[in-house]
Amino acid sequence: MGSENEDHFWDLAEEMIATSRAQEGTIMGHRCIRRADGEFLAMFSRTEDACVVKLTPARVSELIQDEAAAPFAPAGKVFKAWAAVTAPGSFQKLLEEAAEA
Repeated sequence: MGSENEDHFWDLAEEMIATSRAQEGTIMGHRCIRRADGEFLAMFSRTEDACVVKLTPARVSELIQDEAAAPFAPAGKVFKAWAAVTAPGSFQKLLEEAAEA
């Protein structure tokens, strides 16, 4: 069993999978969800206890500037289109936004 944030993320992911808005996959050796077209959508980072979601670089910058997310930088490399979000109340909105991108 994971943290409350991780459990919440996977509850939302399972709803998206059940309604064919996403599919489960893997990325960098971790479970993730992908859009129906196979593009990476989001994953949960246990290290950061965060939902890591792929959005446009401009949207990620906006979230970081508003302190609603942190940069995602595994092994020190910043992924400009990926945001690490720790506030579980934001997960659903951002997952929906990413699915629409």
